[in-house]
Formats: sequence, structure tokens, C-alpha cells
Amino acid sequence: MEGSVKKITLVAAAVLVFFGLDQAGHSAAGDGGAAPPQQAGRRDTAAEKIIVAKVNGTGITMASLITMMNRLAPKKESAAGVAGTDSEVKAAVRKEALDRLIMLELAYQKGKEQGLTPDQAAIDEAIDKFKGAQGGEEKYRTFLDREGITVEALREQVGRNLVLQHIFAQEVYNKITIPHDTIKEEYEREKSRFLKPESVLAVDVVVSAKAGKESAAIKAGELLEKVRQDKDKDPWKLVLDGAFNVRNYQIRKDKDRELYDAALKLKPGELSEVVTAKDGFHIIKLKQYSPERYYTLEEAGGTIERKFRVEAQQKRLREWEQELKKNAAIELLDVQDKGPKAEK
Repeated sequence: MEGSVKKITLVAAAVLVFFGLDQAGHSAAGDGGAAPPQQAGRRDTAAEKIIVAKVNGTGITMASLITMMNRLAPKKESAAGVAGTDSEVKAAVRKEALDRLIMLELAYQKGKEQGLTPDQAAIDEAIDKFKGAQGGEEKYRTFLDREGITVEALREQVGRNLVLQHIFAQEVYNKITIPHDTIKEEYEREKSRFLKPESVLAVDVVVSAKAGKESAAIKAGELLEKVRQDKDKDPWKLVLDGAFNVRNYQIRKDKDRELYDAALKLKPGELSEVVTAKDGFHIIKLKQYSPERYYTLEEAGGTIERKFRVEAQQKRLREWEQELKKNAAIELLDVQDKGPKAEK
């Protein structure tokens, strides 16, 4: 149960990152709004006073719109196939940013309507993690002072985010079901993608031949005898003297042909003879061998389900957005003309 809740929370958080949750601010004007840190602190800029839209009476500020636009602009500029003049691109970014802010406000109001309230212990935990990320209490306080954010405002925004996580999980994640038949059909169709390569893992004692092949071969023979005399036959017990090295090594068929051929003759736990290779002499103890095989449906199912969940999640988000907007009073304000426009 705990793992399921954690998974839902992570998915919900990913959805909120898509919407720019951690940067979204709303005006406390109206009945449904929760003031974000940048507005509830001591700063009082012009952009924070300008309302660009109202959602059921709650204002969305120019400051939050600018912040969201700044988040989206680099993605728009780097996206393939973006065309249009600078003003057209800016208008498109502005529209998308405002749409996301409106959706977040509608979702938050829905959560509050259902009586969702942030858990104070969860807020404390989030704040503690944030302090750690900042580098401790002193740097955390410096950050708050620099940004003009009060502790109360930060806690309020964290609480808002937790409500949003919960409502997104409830209305998006929990309402998505990927049929087993869909996963099975995709597995059969794309089975070649789910090939697990052969794995040959060994402990490898390497004796370099740089100082001379004859002396290196003698040294390798001596090391093999020492390992054989050990009751555990453990190469890691050899005392390094600079003439050799011990490592865990993934043997590759195409690169380490001599070692590969020697390893295939061993059972896990067995030692090889001294193996001559291009880079010197080796003694290997096979740790694990796994032949090439296809991942089972059960093993590959999670990966396949996540692929379909991404698509289904976007579809459900669009559906829920329309459900939320159906009976909502949304006003888009023309800041220049100061005139309200109801969203169609």
C-alpha cells in the first residue's frame, strides 16, 4: 500500500511539474486563492498588483504569468518546427502559460471544495528538505530574505502544492487503467525490444605483461596457486604488490574473447587456469552467468504500462480540464484596456 501511494504521489508531482506548479502564483483576492510566497512576502512590485485573469473570482497576477512564461519560453524556442514572428511566439507562450495557471487554480479550488487540507507534518517535511537543499538553516533564511518571502507564505504555498498533488492523483492517476490485453499486445508486437543480453560477471585477476611476458606468466601462475590454496578460493584476499590488480569485471564476448571462452567452461564459483590475453595474463572466478533471453511479459509489463500511461494521462488531463471549466467563471482581463473578457 505504501509503495502504491508513493508511486501515485510521484506521478502526480510529475503532472504538476508539467504545469509549472512550483512557480505558479495567484492573487489572494477573491474567495478561492492561496497567496504564493512571492506575493505574501514583503515585496510589493507592480506586476504583483496587476490581475490578468480571474477564476471564480480569484485573481491570477501578472507576476505569476511572467514567471510561467519564463519557464515555457525556452521550451518553445528549442522545439522543432516553431514558426512565426517574435510577437506571435510570445503570444503563444503567454496563452499556454495562462491556460496552465487557470488549470492549476481550478484544480486547487476543486481540492478545497472536496475538503482536502494539507497535512502539517507533510509541510514540515517538505520545508526541512528545502532547507537541506539550500544548505542549512542559515542559507534558508538568507534565501527567504533575498526573495522577500515569509515563512508563513512559504508554508502556505507548500500546503497548496500538497492539495494539488492529492487532487491530481485522485482525478488523473487513479482514473487511468491500462488493460492487460493492451500491454500483452504491445509486448508481442515489440518483443525484439525486450531482449536481455547475455551477462558474464567474474572476479578478474589481471597481471600486466608490460614488464615482460615471461615474468608476468610466472607471476600469474604463483597467484593462481595462492588462490587455490585459500579455503574460499577468493582472489580478493590476494595482497596487492603493484604487479597485478583484482576487479569485478563484466566480460564482453566481442571485446574479451579469450576471457569469454574461458568463462563459458566454468560454473559459478569455479576458477580458471591462467588465461593469456592481449593485455596480459588473467585468472577469473566466475560469479554469475546469464544467457541471452527475452524479458517475460511480467518483467516488461511495467515499462509498457508506463508508455501507455503517459498517453492516457495527457488525455485524462484534457478531459478533466474541460470538466473543470464547464461551470467555472473565467475572466481574461485585457491589462492595457482594463476591460474584462469572459472565456468562451
